[in-house]
Amino acid sequence: MNICGTNDMKKHADIRQSIINSLNSRFCLPSDNLPTGIDGGFWGVNSPIDALDIVYLVYILETEYDIFFSGIDFDDPSFFTMEGLTELIMQKLQPESMKARM
Repeated sequence: MNICGTNDMKKHADIRQSIINSLNSRFCLPSDNLPTGIDGGFWGVNSPIDALDIVYLVYILETEYDIFFSGIDFDDPSFFTMEGLTELIMQKLQPESMKARM
């Protein structure tokens, strides 16, 4: 594996852990009960997270990573999964020149 791939994997893991830590510490959601796969949404009917919590989590992530989520991001079902949210943040952290190549 090349160095760039290793750095991306570490960054991915760090972002994911940051989301888990925020959900755990700020919303009292134990990390062992969070769905972490691509299909495991952590919002919904049975979720202890309400709309105000989502707004606050968005604020935390936007502030921590100096990014901005758009309405399009919120319409994407992957935003509501741990894996999807992690990938979305990764994309937003890429330089504009890298995004144009994708």
